[in-house]
Amino acid sequence: MTQGKDEIIKKIKKDAEKIIKSTLEEAGAKSKEIIAQARNDASIFKQNYMEKSFAERDEIILREQGAAKLEVNKILLAKKQEVVNCAYKDSIELIKKDSKSYLKLLEAMLLSAKTGKVIFSQTDKAFAQSFLQDFNAKHKTSFKLSKEYGSFLGGLRIEGKDIDIDMTLEAEIAIIREDTEPETAAIIFGANNG
Repeated sequence: MTQGKDEIIKKIKKDAEKIIKSTLEEAGAKSKEIIAQARNDASIFKQNYMEKSFAERDEIILREQGAAKLEVNKILLAKKQEVVNCAYKDSIELIKKDSKSYLKLLEAMLLSAKTGKVIFSQTDKAFAQSFLQDFNAKHKTSFKLSKEYGSFLGGLRIEGKDIDIDMTLEAEIAIIREDTEPETAAIIFGANNG
């Protein structure tokens, strides 16, 4: 079961990495636009503070410039984090967009668990019952459909007799993100700009 789960996680990681790489150009362009706006806002912020403190001369100007640089860095960091968050969130949407592959992914998730009560996402409610019935018939399993649906974006949760398994797309992408976030940020923003 561990080997099967490892293979599923490996496939999810591989698929997500492909999806992430495919969205990097778009995210890169968007990030440059956001960063340019942030730099412009920071420049205006800096200019306003410089004019205000000019009368107090060099010491105050240096102090204000330092504060402005910190504010610029804070704004840029917040915008960069926003772009990285969007890239990972978009990867979930891209996974679900390819419905054939998404259904295969759900099938692989179920195969790794063997039995239990399945909680599908609210967004998967339309096909959850028929999908699970078809799966049970095809694989001669006895998964039960939970009456409740989760507020997660995709994937599923399985409540087992001894253990619950979280295979939501958010949980899987979070695992992938831990391993890939520095590399993703470097790709989006450039190695010396992250």
